[in-house]
Amino acid sequence: MAQFVHSSVAGAGDFHRNQPGWAEGRWERHYWESKAAVDELVRTGGFARWTILKPATFMENLIGWSYMFGDWSSGTIVTAFAEDTRIVWVAVDDIGHAAATAFTTPGTLDGLDVELASDLRTMTEVAAILSEVTGRTVTTPVLTPEEAVERGLPPFAVNAAEQINENGSPRASGDRPGARPAHHRPAHLGPTDVLLTRACGGSSPR
Repeated sequence: MAQFVHSSVAGAGDFHRNQPGWAEGRWERHYWESKAAVDELVRTGGFARWTILKPATFMENLIGWSYMFGDWSSGTIVTAFAEDTRIVWVAVDDIGHAAATAFTTPGTLDGLDVELASDLRTMTEVAAILSEVTGRTVTTPVLTPEEAVERGLPPFAVNAAEQINENGSPRASGDRPGARPAHHRPAHLGPTDVLLTRACGGSSPR
């Protein structure tokens, strides 16, 4: 096989291993280490051309129920993210655009880990955008981890949110830029409200 393009996840590898709390076993080890292990297999697989795409949180997780955000058809997003936590988002169209670039433009993304992001927003900002898109009020109350679990959020999703609350999202470092909107963003993309409108189809998640 001459070329291999793999989709992984933002932050897998050095970023996740160097986070406070990692050595103490506070964060989900299998998830992160399995992602990093597959990434390394791609790098060392002997492909003439390879690219590892590392997308951030999918905007399309807000179309309906998701383990990170629950079922917000009632107008309330259940999440364990803190009020001031800025989440890195990406639209799946952008992942496809990056993959197409890797396949059709030799040399552009060859031999690179490419972390993908479209925007950076708090859940409060996301709720405001969704309210405008759907034409109804969408809220995202600030919950403790215990309250989030009581409202139906899986414990592993709460743990993932706490990890981002405490450590943030990948930032530019060395020759492997982190998943920030300024990096590898296709030129045709508009602001977040346009992206979320596209992800949600301009209607409620139902």
